[in-house]
Amino acid sequence: MSETKGLPPPRVREIRFLREYAAFSCRQPVAVAEALFPSLCEAYGKSDFDRVGHLLLGLHSEMIHAYEASGALLLALSKGSEPGAILVTLWSYGEGEVAKFLEGLATSEDWLTYVGLPGESEVSGAFGGRAASAGYSHEGLKTLLGAFVGMYTNKDVRGSYNKIKHGLLFVRDKDLLSDDATKVGTITGDRVHLLLNDKPVGLPVSSPEAVRLAFIYLSNMRQISEVMAAMANFAAECLDAGLKVGTSPPPS
Repeated sequence: MSETKGLPPPRVREIRFLREYAAFSCRQPVAVAEALFPSLCEAYGKSDFDRVGHLLLGLHSEMIHAYEASGALLLALSKGSEPGAILVTLWSYGEGEVAKFLEGLATSEDWLTYVGLPGESEVSGAFGGRAASAGYSHEGLKTLLGAFVGMYTNKDVRGSYNKIKHGLLFVRDKDLLSDDATKVGTITGDRVHLLLNDKPVGLPVSSPEAVRLAFIYLSNMRQISEVMAAMANFAAECLDAGLKVGTSPPPS
């Protein structure tokens, strides 16, 4: 770790935080998911499908949590042109601000500039042969972050997270909500349904698909954690090298 001589104290603090974010903070959803996943597998093996449903919903929620946290970091980097602004943004951003930021990023013609990262020539000049020139570009960043940005900007995905977190709006049979009194007898089936307005979303519980989907959620979290760790470490390196991180003014 290089010295940060000559940098103002708020910038030094941000560099330390970004390195800690990469090493520890961004891995919190993964730690929770890695605890939930074996419990889900155990419940599936015991045919405790109600428990499988609850744990699958928990894994889904943690995955969107990871996306929200990742978007918050990108938002903070975009506002980090002044020392101290990265941390201030992370502890004070408003409701809906991450979603609005990522929706703008999804349609931006220059992802590097939108996120507030230095230009390709600046990075090459500062890091020389250590700069991954082939991947460090608008297209490279879009490839790296595109899948997660596309997922998070889907309103049904964000909405499902809020329903799980705040509403407990899930049932074992969507026909419980039917006006037909004969519709529901004994509750059976392979789904737990999350209620999104009038569009129930069904998740498998009693088939191998439940375990497969749970593993996909866990894998997605591991991947986004590694990507954001790399982003945080890279931003720290740029700041340590005296490069500008953040736009002035930040994108709206």
